[in-house]
Amino acid sequence: MSVRKIPRNYRVITGCVASEKSANNAAEFEGSLERDLYHMLDFDWTVEHFEEQPVEIRYKDARGKTRKYTPDVLIKYVPEVDRKPVLAEVKFRKELKEQWREFKPRFRAALRFAKENGWVFRLLTEREIRTQSLLNTKFLRRFKNRNVEEEDMHRILHQLARSGEITPADLYHQLRQHQRLRPEQLGAAIYPQPLGARRAERHYR
Repeated sequence: MSVRKIPRNYRVITGCVASEKSANNAAEFEGSLERDLYHMLDFDWTVEHFEEQPVEIRYKDARGKTRKYTPDVLIKYVPEVDRKPVLAEVKFRKELKEQWREFKPRFRAALRFAKENGWVFRLLTEREIRTQSLLNTKFLRRFKNRNVEEEDMHRILHQLARSGEITPADLYHQLRQHQRLRPEQLGAAIYPQPLGARRAERHYR
């Protein structure tokens, strides 16, 4: 259960991402980068559960004053992948660079806290989050609850296996020879099959 609620903020985007992998089936985010991460975690089959702002960590700043720090998310994985839970902070690279001196003590405390609990601590920036996988995820989420005929599903998944890493648009282009195949069938068939992680050559807002 999250240690605190995210207050309304008129300077950054706030809201919720619907996800059965989060408490109450909704993950609260503060900023577009957190929102994008939660979309990816919801899509990732290796993620069993994630919890936003999960723990409060006490640490001393550069002046020796006791402070409180709440990391952004705790990610737990399905047993099949045999991966330690990840306690993560979500920040833009520019923000990390500009405020590193301030952030460093809290991140050190988070590293120790994570190790004590059998977790690992990670910094996640736009470089790790805003990839081709995110674009694929956003495309596929629209078709999460669509149905598709079994014959079409096998055809799509077979082509996906042959092609390897590919965007939804390129996959659909390869399958256009099947006249009755519609874009929504493509999305429904491969959700939540991962499509790879090529970097996105575009800007995000």
